[in-house]
Amino acid sequence: MDRVQSVSKNTSYLIVGDVIGKLISIGISILFVRYLGREELGKYSFAMAYLFFFSVLPHLSNESILGREVAVVKEKQAGRFLGDAILLRVILSLIAMVLAWIGCTFFEPTPQIRLLIFIASLGMIASFRSLFVTVFQRTMEMRVFSIVNISMKLLAAVLTLALIILKGTVEHFVLLNIFVAFVSAALFYTLSQKRIPIEWGWDNKRFFSFLKDSFPVSVSHFFDRVIARVDQIFIFSIIGISSLGLYSATVTVVESFLFIPTALLTVLLPVLSVLFLESKDKHERSVKISGKYLLLFSLPVALFICFYSKEVLIFLFGNSFAEAAPVLKILIWSFPLNCMLILLRHVLISAKKQKIILIGSLFGAVLNIPLNMVLIPKMGGAGAALATTIAYSVPFICFLVDRVPRNLTLCSYFGLLKLLPALILLELFLHFFTFSWFVALIFSSLVYLAALFLTKGLGSEDIKLFKRAIGMKYGK
Repeated sequence: MDRVQSVSKNTSYLIVGDVIGKLISIGISILFVRYLGREELGKYSFAMAYLFFFSVLPHLSNESILGREVAVVKEKQAGRFLGDAILLRVILSLIAMVLAWIGCTFFEPTPQIRLLIFIASLGMIASFRSLFVTVFQRTMEMRVFSIVNISMKLLAAVLTLALIILKGTVEHFVLLNIFVAFVSAALFYTLSQKRIPIEWGWDNKRFFSFLKDSFPVSVSHFFDRVIARVDQIFIFSIIGISSLGLYSATVTVVESFLFIPTALLTVLLPVLSVLFLESKDKHERSVKISGKYLLLFSLPVALFICFYSKEVLIFLFGNSFAEAAPVLKILIWSFPLNCMLILLRHVLISAKKQKIILIGSLFGAVLNIPLNMVLIPKMGGAGAALATTIAYSVPFICFLVDRVPRNLTLCSYFGLLKLLPALILLELFLHFFTFSWFVALIFSSLVYLAALFLTKGLGSEDIKLFKRAIGMKYGK
């Protein structure tokens, strides 16, 4: 099995697992949002957004950097790297928890929100479970990783249903999430030990080298969190908890689509790291192909949601969330930008150029804060959505300073031109033909696929690549 087939097989396992897991999560989210309502959802969202900023500290032990290192070293060294990363993550999680509690003294949340923050912060300790994905990346066993994830989603779903039936409070749901997180961590630890035995110890040289490589990525991760969550802090402060509940529902919709690019690139990162060492040409070709397919998927999704935002919100969360439709129409366009940013960051990590990621994220975050301060009082939640979407476009300018991301960005623009005719045909179809959103989804997918082939957005090379990816023979 060649590298393309290996990546495809593992990506397929991860995507199928994520699709099943995401469907379960969407079901949980629908029940959760409908059960809590706008006010309680707003309180929950504020507590999570607040902790979002502190959770960057544990991620100084970064799984992307760990994955890059584990992919190119021997098994014994991989076990040492993993042990160091877990110890560092736990220590930093404890520090982050204390800082989050201290931070509550500098503003006056309600007693309920303060309690939510305290309880939810305990879950930071179990965040080390995300490091174990590097084990399954290395061994190309994402099937196992997916099975565990699906099992944890099912456990969460069953417990969520039980809490709803028992009329649990929002605090009970937070405790449920923490319980599932620790069960997941224990299970991943047990399975990982059978593949790459963890060696506990402490090597200062290895530790500081790992921390040095992780620092730019983790700090950029913090600035990404500023872009992704500072809008919720401003909405809570400026226009109230109910408006935050509405906005959080639109964020849930947009972020639910990110599992596909994340799944693809989670599996692709170790391969990109190896290709960068072996052949720069192969590395760039793999990156360009990935960028093409991310655009091919994300742009029509954004276009469809833009047309049917109200119907989607009503279907998922009920009539009380319909007024958030104008927000979703804007925020959904951050999705294609986010897809390409995820790819560019993985590219830069594989090429050991994390500092460029930091610069791009810094400029995006610096711009996002004043935009929120200006736009939210004038436009409400729609202003926050516009500020976030603009902020996600800023890092692309900074990435132009390096050859690899510059080439990818330019290729993406040319690739967009190839997709443009199909997207225009899709837009015309959605504009002139009125269906229920579900019927429109089916027919618009067929129209878009046909338009891609008619306008050469997809061709014989794409078919050959697809056949190779699934292990089929083509040509004689």
